[in-house]
Amino acid sequence: MKKNIFFNKNWIFLQNQLFSICIKNNIKNFFVPLTNLGLLEFSGHDAASFLHNQLTNSVKYLSTEKTQLAGYCSSKGKLLVTMILWKIDNKIILLFPYELLSSFQKKIKIFILRSKVKFKDITHKHLIFGLIGKKIAYFLKTWFPNLPKKPYDKIDNVFGTLIRITNFNEIPRYQWITANNIIGIKIWEILIKKFPVANTFEWSFFDIQSGIPQITLETQEKFIPQMINFELIGGIDFKKGCYPGQEIIARMQYLRKIKYRMMLAVINFTNENKNIIFFIKPGVNIFSEENSIKPCGKIVNTVKIEDNKINCLVKVKLDYIQNKKKIYINSVHRLLLVFQKLPYFIVNI
Repeated sequence: MKKNIFFNKNWIFLQNQLFSICIKNNIKNFFVPLTNLGLLEFSGHDAASFLHNQLTNSVKYLSTEKTQLAGYCSSKGKLLVTMILWKIDNKIILLFPYELLSSFQKKIKIFILRSKVKFKDITHKHLIFGLIGKKIAYFLKTWFPNLPKKPYDKIDNVFGTLIRITNFNEIPRYQWITANNIIGIKIWEILIKKFPVANTFEWSFFDIQSGIPQITLETQEKFIPQMINFELIGGIDFKKGCYPGQEIIARMQYLRKIKYRMMLAVINFTNENKNIIFFIKPGVNIFSEENSIKPCGKIVNTVKIEDNKINCLVKVKLDYIQNKKKIYINSVHRLLLVFQKLPYFIVNI
């Protein structure tokens, strides 16, 4: 796979120099070069129907004004990738972590067989920006006079694709996928003069606070979609028919066997136990106060913005949340997870 040359020469260097200052300083308008994301383009007569039969959400009838969340699962119903996808003309674009592109391509290629479908990595041809703030929204009207109004609405024009994603505390957020490198670099030069630039950790913070999970290398095949609230945020269509793992996912839904849910939590630590923050990462088990041997859940995503705090999404047993049990990272360090409210309702609680 080829990554964007501009990423390699400029953005990756810049990301390493950036500190999480926008959130710390309560800056409400800034942008982020999303160097951690990649793009796959699917084309061909059977592209929509092929993806419809592979992903957790409906693709066949996707309009050109909408994007949607979807997942790709193993035959056991465990998520391999979570993504945003959309349609442009007769092409379907998938946006998800760049680190998963290679494994996804190898897996999906097996199932194409005689279908009239082609796919290619187009990451290197685009620049991807995350943007947040009301002033930035007004600024975007220069290129997109009619901004997308609701989360997962989108607008396409010669400057690229602008997607409205979930708000943060009523502050609008967007992802801008530029039409090509030339336009992207010019946009970068304009943005950097007008607004502060943040790193990808700060963007992840907003996704975590919004309760939007993302599968990573560490968590592939660890979660059935409902365990991380994927149907609650619009990532599953239970009426669309078969796809890998569909039977297991449907059985869990209709037989009410959802024993785990994803929760928002904060882990506070002091200078004395600061050295263990490197062990708090996606895929790590969590334990209850009653049982330090058998895990009661697993970390889904984490981000460290403040000096002595880690924000995270965790899969946890519903019984423990309902009974307000204390839950820790492990029995040795005893770092407590302090649970917070998600911005959406969990029906099982």
